[in-house]
Amino acid sequence: MQVSNPCLSCFGQRLRRSLSAWSGGFIAAGLIFGVQISWQQSSLQLKSSAAQAQTRSATISAEEVAGYARAVLQMDRPRTEAYTQIKNILMAENLNASEFNISCTNANNLSNLPRRTRRQIQEIVVRYCTQAAEVVASSGLSVNRFNEITAAHQQEPALQAQIRQAMIDLQQ
Repeated sequence: MQVSNPCLSCFGQRLRRSLSAWSGGFIAAGLIFGVQISWQQSSLQLKSSAAQAQTRSATISAEEVAGYARAVLQMDRPRTEAYTQIKNILMAENLNASEFNISCTNANNLSNLPRRTRRQIQEIVVRYCTQAAEVVASSGLSVNRFNEITAAHQQEPALQAQIRQAMIDLQQ
C-alpha cells in the first residue's frame, strides 16, 4: 500500500516536537511533534543549505505563512490522537514507540511493525495522513509547498518567528 499523502512525514518525532518547537509552548504538542518519544526525523524533509532556506523563506508570502500556521494548528489534535493511539497499541504489546519510524510518505516503514499490530496502526496512519492532506489543502497550500515551508522554517529563525506569531494571532 502506498501512502502518497503529505507532510507530517514522520509520526513520531513530529508528534513530539513539531508544534512545541514552532509554537514555543503555545500549543500542547505530543506526537509528530509533542508527547513524542524519540521517533526518527522525517526522511521527506528537504535537504538544503541554510542559504537555500533563507532564499526560500524570502519567497514565502504572508498568506502562505498564515495558511501554514492555520494548518499546523488544525493538525495538532489529530496528530496527538493518532500518536496516542499508536503508542497505546505498541505499549500493549510491550513495544517502545521510539523503535519505529512511522511515516506518511513511506508505507514500507509499516512492515517493520509486528504483524499483530500492523493493520491497526496502518489504518490510523492512513486516516491521519489523509486528514493532514485535506487540512493542508484547505489552508491554501499544496503538500509540497507545506513541506518546503517546514524545511525552510527549520533553518530560518525569522520565518520561525513569523509562523509563531501567526499561530498566536490565530489563537486569539
